[in-house]
Amino acid sequence: LCALAIALGFSFAVLIFGSGNLKEIITCVIGTLSFAVLLKVPKDLLFYATFGGLISRVNFNFLESTGKNVFIASLFAMAAVAVYSEIIARIRKTPATVILLPSTIPLLPGSTIYYAMQNAVNGNTQNFNYYAAQTAETATGLGLGAVIVAVLVKFVSSQIEYYKHSQCLVSSEKHSQKRAAKAGSSPPAYK
Repeated sequence: LCALAIALGFSFAVLIFGSGNLKEIITCVIGTLSFAVLLKVPKDLLFYATFGGLISRVNFNFLESTGKNVFIASLFAMAAVAVYSEIIARIRKTPATVILLPSTIPLLPGSTIYYAMQNAVNGNTQNFNYYAAQTAETATGLGLGAVIVAVLVKFVSSQIEYYKHSQCLVSSEKHSQKRAAKAGSSPPAYK
């Protein structure tokens, strides 16, 4: 069933992006797997980390192909992979960063950093400014996407905990009232 889902997703990516981006997506998946092994991701989580790399790159390519700039593409691709990492972390009972860190490898602006530095060394100011701006936009999108998801997850988790705690207090108060009614005394007041 998993193999079928992967095959269908892979075919869908080929249909959307064509075979030119297919090589890029395959190399991103291989690179993600390699970095996951290098980062010592547990063997039972390697698939999830590698699939996260596929999610990040496919989202980025899709957004770029629709005409979105690098910042928006990076922001939403990072947000997608951060949500994926949080979901897998809850399911597999592992820290989200174990999945998130290798999954972001395909989004890192390695080539633009290289070209920015190459143009800086060669004295080509115009190209340096262009590539440095691309690098900064990508890095800002990645950071902001991760932070937005982390803040939302923290907020939702705190609201769930608050709700559980308040339900526990209500349940405890009702139980105290029932015991007090049976004993014939008034229940203790909760503050």
